[in-house]
Amino acid sequence: MKKIDYLRALFVGIDIGSRVNVVSALNFQQDYLIKMLPVQNSQGGAEAIENMIAAVLSEHHEFHYVIIGLESTGFYGVHIANYLSTCEKLAAFNTSVYCLNPKEVKNYKKSFNSLDKNDGIDSFVIADFARVGRISIKPWRGAQYLALQRLTRHRLHITECIAREKTYMLNNIFLKFSEFALLDKERHPFSDKYGATAEAVLTEFMSAEQLVNASIEELVGFVAEHSRGRIADPEQTAELLQQAAKRSYRLDKSLYEPLTASISFCVNIYSQWYFSLHSSMNGSAAYNASAWIPIGSRRYSFFIFLKSRFAAFISQSCLFTSSISFSINSVPRMMITESSNTIFAVRAL
Repeated sequence: MKKIDYLRALFVGIDIGSRVNVVSALNFQQDYLIKMLPVQNSQGGAEAIENMIAAVLSEHHEFHYVIIGLESTGFYGVHIANYLSTCEKLAAFNTSVYCLNPKEVKNYKKSFNSLDKNDGIDSFVIADFARVGRISIKPWRGAQYLALQRLTRHRLHITECIAREKTYMLNNIFLKFSEFALLDKERHPFSDKYGATAEAVLTEFMSAEQLVNASIEELVGFVAEHSRGRIADPEQTAELLQQAAKRSYRLDKSLYEPLTASISFCVNIYSQWYFSLHSSMNGSAAYNASAWIPIGSRRYSFFIFLKSRFAAFISQSCLFTSSISFSINSVPRMMITESSNTIFAVRAL
């Protein structure tokens, strides 16, 4: 905390709650000037706190500084911190707002031998924490800091979602095509196992057995088509792909379609997260969640209205936290059921 004349400072503590904040104010002699008053956690409540502090300052002319402390409790204290750090009535008193570490306040509270069991007693503890000079952090830096924090944390959130989705997809890839998932970079057919050509192999071939039975010429043509000529030696890639398929575990036929569908959905979700990441870096977070996903000779068309973070495919059911429309050609009849928690389950009949 910056150096001030503590004898001429008003110390305000705010116990933050989701709906109600409790306010206390002390002078350096630890006398209450505002004693544990509850105020709504809203714009009107913030104005009421400003008016309460301004009333104290108008009655006690000895105060030249206002130190306001509140615990950093998620987002519940963001608005009140922004408001009090910029309000006009307190600006003349060198007002500083501090978002305190709740653990430090809790440890300081243990230093009191006896405290009243009052719901608002934490506001007194916070004010006294400031009074004794225990604050060692910098003042609240306002909305600019929050804006940068939100952008950087959102980018981190997207990268974590991408990593999680890739890990989940890799588990399904191992079940379908075990060698493809386990080969290192030197022996892998593709430099990027999540690239477009690799995704086409995993979604358009229903099993490793189909890759084994395909001719080298067919695989070379497939690789060349989907790589758009970017793979320098498609013949070698096709040979490595077929060798990996021969060394992979064989699956029961009942698993062909569920695993392929699961991988296809993961590919789509991963692609949307990846596109969202690069869009946010370019200043645009908008993206189109509609896609065609190839599953063997069948194509499932769907448009996902995202209500949650991502969709999941579990076992032999497609579970989405969203509404889904399917356009199906030459596939088994589908039935859509709605569970009690409004998650739709789609399963083949």
